[in-house]
Amino acid sequence: MRTVHGLTLAPCEGPTAVAIGTFDGVHLGHQALIRSAVQQAHTGLIRSAVLTFDRHPLETLDPRRAPLLLDTPDQRQRHIAALGVDLLLIAPFDDAMRSMEAEDFVTQVLVRGMAASTVHVGQGFVFGRGRRGDADLLRTLGRRMGFTVNVVPAVLVGGFPASSSRARTALEAGDVEGVASLLGRPFELAGTVVAGDRIGRELGYPTANLRCAVRQATPADGVYATTVHLDGVVYAGACSIGTRPSMGGTHRVIEVHLIGFAGDLYGRVIEVAFLRRLRDQQRYDSRDALTAQIARDVQDTARIVASY
Repeated sequence: MRTVHGLTLAPCEGPTAVAIGTFDGVHLGHQALIRSAVQQAHTGLIRSAVLTFDRHPLETLDPRRAPLLLDTPDQRQRHIAALGVDLLLIAPFDDAMRSMEAEDFVTQVLVRGMAASTVHVGQGFVFGRGRRGDADLLRTLGRRMGFTVNVVPAVLVGGFPASSSRARTALEAGDVEGVASLLGRPFELAGTVVAGDRIGRELGYPTANLRCAVRQATPADGVYATTVHLDGVVYAGACSIGTRPSMGGTHRVIEVHLIGFAGDLYGRVIEVAFLRRLRDQQRYDSRDALTAQIARDVQDTARIVASY
């Protein structure tokens, strides 16, 4: 997949089938939308393309309402590439984009920039200054400029449309299995391993402490069974998120014990995939009680990962 940053004109070689969206989390509905463009491209022997943005639009339109994101830019690119896309155009959603009229967006970006032959959007798609453009206007402009429009139906999960907001709500509740049902895969948290206070090592269960991107969504406080991919090896990981009440902690920490791993991870970027919530954060009266519970968490994690 070729990736182009910015509104570079004519990055495409020949006509394209374009899917447009923010694609936060690349959930099942996003996947259906992108696959629609990819399949159309294969049928018409043209190139498939995805048009997305370098930030969530609300970060520019209304920063106070901007949500935390379900994936990092690298994760989003990887998930899109896995769907067989030929070209990814990441446009800046800045003040210039916000003020661009709907007709100008179609002319400058879709037609001149991406040579769109067919455009695929989701239900409720809007575009242009003041959100004036919609699928009907897009069809009207398409007839005039030579492209067709396909509005892809929502994908229902549990009787309701899959959406990024549903996934964020489930994540905030610690329902990582519910998130996975919407994404079509476990939620993955990416972070850089930083130095901690080595309490886990003192207890016999050393942990990697994660520093995540500022705007990345995280699961609710609790203990989770996870997997960690590292240098081509998948480790089972018991992950704790919270303030560590048994240690009198006051700040939130995300730490994961990689079962069977011994080595230095400081400075490394790792991804933790959340499979199941084990329990809430709890306060224990002694280190022995805490250590015994951690041992049970590790055993449960190993069993869950082995059966996953």
